[in-house]
Amino acid sequence: MSIDSNPTIDKNKSSLEERLMHLEEAHKITRSQISRLSQAKSEVLRLKIQVEKSAASLAKGYDIQDPQVEITKLGKLIKKKDEEYQTIQKQIVNITKQAQKDSDLFRKQVEEVQDKIKLLEREKVRLLRGSRDNFLKGILVGLVFSIFMVALAMAAKHVLYF
Repeated sequence: MSIDSNPTIDKNKSSLEERLMHLEEAHKITRSQISRLSQAKSEVLRLKIQVEKSAASLAKGYDIQDPQVEITKLGKLIKKKDEEYQTIQKQIVNITKQAQKDSDLFRKQVEEVQDKIKLLEREKVRLLRGSRDNFLKGILVGLVFSIFMVALAMAAKHVLYF
């Protein structure tokens, strides 16, 4: 007897072949399903992108333009904003310089006023001292004059009585 003619082996062999065919068929079905799922996923992704583009287009109020046109527009906008920034920066520098000049002028004026105040204070002190000195001189002259008059009167009294 040969190995091929054994009924148990033939039965097992045919059972294994059937199982193998069944597995191959299931594998084909699975591949087909995977392929259809991949296609569906790609289609969903494409539709999602198309919906986003459409939404963006509707939000902008115009149809989607060429990306190069968009890049050019953005470049012009960036250039415009950069020019505005440079202009503002120049204005800030000019304002800062003017503020520094004004501050220096103000400090100079404050110093001049302080010097004038000091000068006026010295003049006031000098005048007060001078007034007091003149007052004292006046009292002294008046006192000397009074003493002279008293002495003259006494001398006249002595002269008249003798």
